[in-house]
Amino acid sequence: MAGTPLRNLQMFAELCGDKFARNVVFLTTMWDKARSLRVAEKREVGLKERYWNAVIHHGATVNRFYMDDPRSAWTIVDNVIQRHQLGEALLLQEEVVDLGKRLNETNAGKVLRGDLQELLNKQIKTIKSLEEQIEGMPADADIEQELVALRAEAKNISQELESMKIPLHRRVAYSSIKRSKASM
Repeated sequence: MAGTPLRNLQMFAELCGDKFARNVVFLTTMWDKARSLRVAEKREVGLKERYWNAVIHHGATVNRFYMDDPRSAWTIVDNVIQRHQLGEALLLQEEVVDLGKRLNETNAGKVLRGDLQELLNKQIKTIKSLEEQIEGMPADADIEQELVALRAEAKNISQELESMKIPLHRRVAYSSIKRSKASM
């Protein structure tokens, strides 16, 4: 589990928050296709310990889904229904509605901003690499077109990042709120 799936899990955790975690159920699948139950169980333990442990710590559960057994699906659905806490808000909802934060000021927004910054850095690196490769070479329309597209994409990402900046007056306001809550 790396790259996009891992980032998606991190974003999911920031959207839900700790209190909502008890409504989360992670499913492991492909049990009927496992060559060795021992290897499959080891993989499941790895997922729990390396990737899901923070959410499990806050109440999420892990279930095995056996695709060849319809009762497996119904057992999972029953567990979700029994565990669901009505009226429990997602962290994102609390941040936007209760705390009056803008989307870019939420935990999920900050994770997204970090992902965009990482993407922009990769784009800039790719652009520089291409420019170095074609330096002193005869013009190549395909590479030039690729550079134009990369520059346009980098510009769009940069503009998106700029729009996600939190104004100084709001950062000061939030830091004073945090200090006053900490002193309580």
